Amino acid sequence: MRIRYQAGKLAVSLALVAVGPAFAIHTRQVDLVKAVTLNGKQLTPGKYKVTWETHSPQATVNFTRKKTVVATTTGIVVERPTARIEGNPSAGP
Repeated sequence: MRIRYQAGKLAVSLALVAVGPAFAIHTRQVDLVKAVTLNGKQLTPGKYKVTWETHSPQATVNFTRKKTVVATTTGIVVERPTARIEGNPSAGP
C-alpha cells in the first residue's frame, strides 16, 4: 500500500513538472517615469509589478500596483538572440 501511495505522488510530481513550462508565470518590476496608456487604461508614473503567463507563443500580461491589477493585455513571446539595451526596451534585432 505504501509503495502505491509513493508511486502516485511521484506520478503527480512528474506530471506537474512536465506541464509547468507550458504555462509558466514570469514576474518583473518596472518603474514608469512617464504616464502611459495600455488598452485604454492610463498608467501613472510609478512602480508596477508586471506578470505574464505564457501560452506558447501567446502571453497574458498584467500590470499590478499596490496589489491591484490595473491593466491587462495580451502579447506574443519573441525569443531574441541578444539582451535588450538597458533603458531602451525596443532595442534589439
